[in-house]
Amino acid sequence: MRRTRLRVGPAGFAGLFTSRGVRDEEIRSSLTAMAGALGIQQAIGDWSGTQGVWTDPAAGVGMVVSPGDELVGRRLAVACSGELYNLSELEGDLYREGVAVHWSDDREAIQDILEYWGLEDGIRRLEGAFALAIWDIHERTLHLVRDRLGIKPLFVGVQRGLVYFGSRLRALTVVPGFERLIDRRALRHYLRYLYVAAPDSIYRDVYKVKPGHILTISDPGAPLPTARAYWSLQEVVADGLSNPFMGTLEEATDEMERLLTAAVRNRLGGTTSPGALLSGGIDSTSIVALLSEMESEPVKTFVVSFSGTEHDEAVYAARIAQFLGTEHTKLDATGHDARSLAYQLPEFFDEPYADAGAIPALLMAQLAGQAIDTALVGDGGDEIFGGYNRYIHGAGLIHRLSRIPLPLRRIVSAGIEALSTTSWQELHRFGAFLLPKRSRHRLAGEKIGKLGRLLRGRTETEMYKALLSAWQQPEELVFGGAEGRDILDEVLDGEHPPRLCDRMMLADQLLYLPDDQLVKGEQVSLASGLRFRSPLLDHSLVEFSWRLPPTLKMGGGRGKLSLRELLYRRIPARLIDRPKVGFSVPLAGWLRGPLRPWAEDLLGPESLAQDDLFHIESIHDAWRRLLSGHDDLALALWAVLCFQGWRQYWL
Repeated sequence: MRRTRLRVGPAGFAGLFTSRGVRDEEIRSSLTAMAGALGIQQAIGDWSGTQGVWTDPAAGVGMVVSPGDELVGRRLAVACSGELYNLSELEGDLYREGVAVHWSDDREAIQDILEYWGLEDGIRRLEGAFALAIWDIHERTLHLVRDRLGIKPLFVGVQRGLVYFGSRLRALTVVPGFERLIDRRALRHYLRYLYVAAPDSIYRDVYKVKPGHILTISDPGAPLPTARAYWSLQEVVADGLSNPFMGTLEEATDEMERLLTAAVRNRLGGTTSPGALLSGGIDSTSIVALLSEMESEPVKTFVVSFSGTEHDEAVYAARIAQFLGTEHTKLDATGHDARSLAYQLPEFFDEPYADAGAIPALLMAQLAGQAIDTALVGDGGDEIFGGYNRYIHGAGLIHRLSRIPLPLRRIVSAGIEALSTTSWQELHRFGAFLLPKRSRHRLAGEKIGKLGRLLRGRTETEMYKALLSAWQQPEELVFGGAEGRDILDEVLDGEHPPRLCDRMMLADQLLYLPDDQLVKGEQVSLASGLRFRSPLLDHSLVEFSWRLPPTLKMGGGRGKLSLRELLYRRIPARLIDRPKVGFSVPLAGWLRGPLRPWAEDLLGPESLAQDDLFHIESIHDAWRRLLSGHDDLALALWAVLCFQGWRQYWL
């Protein structure tokens, strides 16, 4: 029987630490506002400001958590968002030390672990998805801690003499004196990548604690100190490459199977009705295959379908579900579903967020949440085990193209861009029968458009950024100076790891995975009430992946070799070996169709002119080109639209 756990709940926590010498009533007043933003005040009902609140007025600190959670301990006051996956192991560790424990929730377990082994040793023993605020009553010191991969968010803001923090950004915006001023550098990065890149937030003077880091604050009147890593991805990469796995592909698959099986099993703790989201890709199929072996009843699986479009992979998911014997449910999504959700997206996301995959994710979570309480998902497989085409083919292509003189590349790029994405798609469809089968691509127009953008880059870094960028030159779109360098620039321009492909993967694990993919999962979970758990993000699997040499990770034009071999032991190859398309949506068609009235309202001159942020004509020109068939501009315009919708809702 699975152990039932009481969890902190989806509302999360918030708090503040001040040197202003304010009274306890003032601290509680701010905490009450933060509780309201988190929904805790409404959850408690007759809010008196006493339940779910802890303060130490002499120290100028206070925290608010979900109802029923007691913060005060022998030495530490701990607030937590998230959950642990190794409670049984931790109980055993303490039992062998002669300490018997009976925990009612994860927060209580964390408190005991940290008080017994100390902060850093204790944190390293925790395995899970968590954000923590820890007040050391003796030392009068605040510690803010985020899990290794950044599954759970954690924000910290500063005013003069005041530090305020929380697991959701919305809780910080209601603190007295908070100014909702847009950080234009963060906005430019958002328009390029479709998300706000850490450590920035969309607001000035609010930051994200980096994954795997501890931020320790002793003086709220001083500038924020530098956070320290208790788990460093860069060190994991260096250690893995210097200590490569020396076995065969079969032996690597054995180790993958051992680690992933343990990760799936650990994530079943505390569930009463687990299920899985099954896209039909290698990652989700691996999870479902292992889960099916552990469950006595058929696993419930779910997929969203975009029937009649080139973005639909639901048919593959159905075939796999039939083979594994899952109880499979398909939701047929339409542009009208997208229109209804487009208006609601800002309510779910505290920052501008323009990954269009949020729409099918929300639809799927709302569907699955009616039947299960926890969904296992395949997040991280592409980034960690080399599944993206940009790793498999892009790195080599970029290296070869960089040898061609830039003027010649730009002439070819101009020729490609002379035709719309739709025109290239039609040309490819017309001539596909003349091409070898391996050269026939779904979404060929999009791929040709990406090639045109890539060719313009001066360096390998610029060429790769062109593949990732929605707006190629966001500094020309936003008033207020240059964009500046980011983590991606620093990693790609560096010398370690030596291989460009490895640097691309490292950059994605540092940036795209926590700030895009995991933000989507967290916010969709909060919006739907469905818990997501990601076995492939177990840190032991990440560490193992960096020990795999290229021949065991990607080879023969395919990625995720060990995961593939794991599946070949369970599923016929014909069900999983096919060109990768990805979990995408027919965004351009939606914007020209059911979403057009919504889009044209948000792109109106008066709407765009607010706060003097944008060069309006650049946006209007892109909109006219999209309407004429340039589908490659859909993501760029979606980024502006999502920001505009967010601004209407939050500002």
